[in-house]
Amino acid sequence: MDKKEVVFITDNGLNIPVAKGIDTDYRYSVQKLNGELNLINPISLEQPK
Repeated sequence: MDKKEVVFITDNGLNIPVAKGIDTDYRYSVQKLNGELNLINPISLEQPK
């Protein structure tokens, strides 16, 4: 980590779904929703000082 370089890469995971590059922008600001998004269980996270 101190050198900030990639040391080793492995790709031997089987059956791991990887999304294609098309239509994978899940940000709320770019969603084409027909109205507001109703959150089912909204939460609030606070970090201690």
